[in-house]
Amino acid sequence: MQDATQTILFVGSGDLAARTASLLATPARCIGLCRQPGRLPATIEGLAGDYTRGEAFAAVSRLAPDTIVFTLKPYDGRDTAAYRRGFLAPVQHLLAAVGNHRPRRLLFVSSTRVYSESEGAWVDEAAPVADDESPAGMIAAAERALLSAGHPATILRCAGLYGGSGGMLLERIARGELSPARPVHYSNRIHRDDAAGFIAWLIDREQAGSPPVDCYNVVDDEPAPQSEVDRWLASAVGLADRGRETGAAAGNRGHKRVRNQRLHASGYELRYPDYRSGYAAGLAQRNDPVATC
Repeated sequence: MQDATQTILFVGSGDLAARTASLLATPARCIGLCRQPGRLPATIEGLAGDYTRGEAFAAVSRLAPDTIVFTLKPYDGRDTAAYRRGFLAPVQHLLAAVGNHRPRRLLFVSSTRVYSESEGAWVDEAAPVADDESPAGMIAAAERALLSAGHPATILRCAGLYGGSGGMLLERIARGELSPARPVHYSNRIHRDDAAGFIAWLIDREQAGSPPVDCYNVVDDEPAPQSEVDRWLASAVGLADRGRETGAAAGNRGHKRVRNQRLHASGYELRYPDYRSGYAAGLAQRNDPVATC
């Protein structure tokens, strides 16, 4: 962009990066490092490369991005090695490649799964996080690498993203599989538009001279039992009478309730403060919500 006032490099350029680029209020040159740059929207320039490999970052010092946004995912699997390749390795490669350039901000999209809590208690940004050889431990290790590198960095611990074109939850509801009410299993979430909106808002705010803090929980206002969410969705799509409780629906992972006071203190206003408003907006846009959400 000829009128761009900043350059933003997205390391990993999927749906969240595309939404963020479209929501920026200040003009920016957006560049996306990914394996298939031909799939990027017009708002993002493509930079071909596999971000799990060091050579993909060869152009970083020349591009001299003002802001670098990591929107990563596990690479080739879901085990610890996949999370090491997909999260920790790209951070290490970027830090090695940045050279003498000092970005204004590194933004790392992390996950609330890094928290060690597993019994449903409340956590905030100061709660203990994983420090082991687990998938969550690899994400936390990437966080630590960024925060200790000497560059201004902010960690964004996102809860489960929803609101995209896919929808494993609604597919499960359509099959009539509901999480059991007992034992209670809390879930946390954030609509994709709010996750992207918060990233864009932080970038715009820093451009205006208001830097963010080092870590935010990016979650909505209402952690809720997964069984409650399931039943609300089943009713919303007219399948309340078809549901049956199944232990498999709840999953076997630990659970927690995540506080978002820092997000609110930043001044950002959630577009979808709870699951009802977020899912209702998505369902209203679809003729066949069960098939397409």
